[in-house]
Amino acid sequence: MNVRLTVTRRDQPGPAQESRTEVFDLDKILLGRDPGSHVVLPLQAVSRSHACITRDGDIYYIEDSGSAFGTQVNHESLPLREKRRLYTGDIIAIAQFDLLFEVIAATETGPHVAPKVIIVSNPYLRMMNGPNEGTRIEIEEGREYIVGRTQEAQVFLNTDLVSRKHAKLRRDLGGTHVEDLESRNGTRLNHKPIRLATLSDGDELEIGGIKMLYIDLDNPKAGRFAFEKPEAKTPPPKEKPPGPPKKPPPPPEPEQKEAEPPPEEAPPPETPNDSEFPAEPLEKTPPPPLFKGKQAIVLLAIGGGAALIALIFLILVFVGA
Repeated sequence: MNVRLTVTRRDQPGPAQESRTEVFDLDKILLGRDPGSHVVLPLQAVSRSHACITRDGDIYYIEDSGSAFGTQVNHESLPLREKRRLYTGDIIAIAQFDLLFEVIAATETGPHVAPKVIIVSNPYLRMMNGPNEGTRIEIEEGREYIVGRTQEAQVFLNTDLVSRKHAKLRRDLGGTHVEDLESRNGTRLNHKPIRLATLSDGDELEIGGIKMLYIDLDNPKAGRFAFEKPEAKTPPPKEKPPGPPKKPPPPPEPEQKEAEPPPEEAPPPETPNDSEFPAEPLEKTPPPPLFKGKQAIVLLAIGGGAALIALIFLILVFVGA
């Protein structure tokens, strides 16, 4: 199996975009700014020895070599000195460079990826760090494996963060299962604490700071194929011109009720007899005054003078008496 790397520079879009393809049949591929690297990335942001891709059987891994600005795989930062499994279609991002990773057949010259090869083998855990880094632990069907610090454990991890009986692995027809045995520091699967879970190809199991990668070659994880061209989309059908507006439906006819008999007419009120009750005018107008204007003033003056003379006469009569 060979590795094909397609290198694309993101900061030069359009026709000037740099893109090249290189094929390697090596157990270790160096990536960096140094001219001696297998894949030279000539930018100041790239370290001289930035990252490396290693092969373990038919499995490939990538590891950051202590770069200044880091390495990303599928937009996820790669921790320093930690290996990450690579799948066909993964994108390795280093500074302004994107590297498309593909595994191809040794004799392949065309653009297609090698067909899937059916391999019958037991799944296994690969130690990704610690003193036993690189060790494989095959998991056979129908067996149980104790993971812990005790000497009786089938998976022995000699670190203080691991309990004596930390976890249990079991493989049956339903897959490979991991169960935490009420350990002191817990069991994590893909960076999340778990109590009981079923493993899938590519899962990362962490116990007491020791990371183990679960690999199942019979049920490999699907690659992402991030650089595949999107499928051609058919244009949407043209909208038909709107026709004449539809007439609204006629309103429902009201239900016909049985005809009711007309109400009986009330007899007209009786009118009183004019002879018994003579009509009177509603309003009475006052009589007109006898005198108006200057006439009234002259008469008032004469009357007042007469009254004064009478008063004087009476006074004289009483005085003479």
